[in-house]
Amino acid sequence: MKYLILLISIFTSTLLTGQRKVNSSILKRLNIKVDFGAKGNGINNDHEAFIKAAQYINSRKGNCILVIPSGNYIVGNQKIEKGADYLRHIGENVLDLINCKNT
Repeated sequence: MKYLILLISIFTSTLLTGQRKVNSSILKRLNIKVDFGAKGNGINNDHEAFIKAAQYINSRKGNCILVIPSGNYIVGNQKIEKGADYLRHIGENVLDLINCKNT
């Protein structure tokens, strides 16, 4: 089975040049299906699972590896914004990671 592994990280110049190594023993390995309930079956909307994963990873400020097994993930939610003379749909981010790094 093929896996898409996302190493949640914001690379610094020292990390890119190899002067600093990531301590893999503190990286928590997460699976989008097992830990956050995604189905990846092409039928169910898995958007909420990706939101939960991002919230968890953001709460740790990164230091995670998120495994996304192969599958068909349906994602996408929209918010409705109403104004005095307009109505519009705004797409939500799927995996919104903020200030994350692996140390």
